[in-house]
Amino acid sequence: MGNKDNIQKTHNARHAVEPANTEGASTVQQLAFTAAGAAGSALLGAILARQGYAPKHVSGALAAIGAGLAGIGDSDALRALGAGAMSGSGAQLVLMLFAEHEEKKNAASDAPTSMAAVSDHKPAPADAANANVVPLATKVAAS
Repeated sequence: MGNKDNIQKTHNARHAVEPANTEGASTVQQLAFTAAGAAGSALLGAILARQGYAPKHVSGALAAIGAGLAGIGDSDALRALGAGAMSGSGAQLVLMLFAEHEEKKNAASDAPTSMAAVSDHKPAPADAANANVVPLATKVAAS
């Protein structure tokens, strides 16, 4: 009989999970709040960038604020708004960093590679004293 009691306790323990929390916003409402957070952070970021703030700093700050709201928000709606703001601003920040990296890489590949291209040395103008001097390379090629 002791064996039967152990089986019964194990069986009850498996089904002791509480039902899912059905209170709060529905899935569609959470998606709407998340989209609103992303759109709001994009709009606020564009406005602040047009006001003269550094776009990368604005995106980083909005992503950090969104992360804070998503992590410690009091309601499901506030957490969804924060997640959207964090996602939208974080994506903008990463895109700006990638674009900057590509610009630097392209600028480095466009840089001159030979010393002749880098040199600012200009040949001296021909004057009457040097008019009869022929460069050595021309003399060797002529002979």
